[in-house]
Amino acid sequence: MIDITPFCDCAEFAPEYISPDIGVLASNDIVAVDLATIELIGNQKFQGDPTVQVRKAHRMGLGEREYEIVKVRS
Repeated sequence: MIDITPFCDCAEFAPEYISPDIGVLASNDIVAVDLATIELIGNQKFQGDPTVQVRKAHRMGLGEREYEIVKVRS
C-alpha cells in the first residue's frame, strides 16, 4: 500500500495521499485482503462506507471477511 489516494489511480492529477506507505498485502482471498487494506488505512479516511463492495463480495461467496496478518521480513 504505497501512495494511496481516495481516487482512481488513473486520475490525471496528483491528489493528496490518505495514508503513509504501509507495506504490501498478499492473499488468495480478495475479500479478506480488501478488508484488511481498508482497516489498515482507517475507515475514517474515506467518504461514505468503504466496506460496501467487500460486504457484497462476501455475500456473493467471493471470499471471507476474516483474516490474519502475518509479517514477513526480507
